[in-house]
Amino acid sequence: TCWPVLCQFFLQPLLQTQSESKFFPFVIDISLLLFQVYEENDYRRVRFVGRQKEVNENFAIDLIAEQQVNEVESRVIFCDGGGGALGHPKVYINLDKDTKTGTCGYCGLQYKQKHHH
Repeated sequence: TCWPVLCQFFLQPLLQTQSESKFFPFVIDISLLLFQVYEENDYRRVRFVGRQKEVNENFAIDLIAEQQVNEVESRVIFCDGGGGALGHPKVYINLDKDTKTGTCGYCGLQYKQKHHH
């Protein structure tokens, strides 16, 4: 994907201090890039008029961390995210590395090889 290239050439200059910035003569607050911060009279705040802003507390990174490590027999396994239309492209994961566990780069599931003695 081109995401690392976008980060290198677009986001990094935006996050630099004003004296270091080569591309932009102004500094952008990081909260504007990471959160939904709206002005008081912004039309996007209309869904929160008269009530508290609702935020889903179930972040994907926390949910995937709660998953157990899957123990498998083979050295090389594949992960397709459950397959079908709701899955992701099939990736092969090598489990005989120093880390002892393999993590899917798409969905974050972890796999570990069962060792027989």
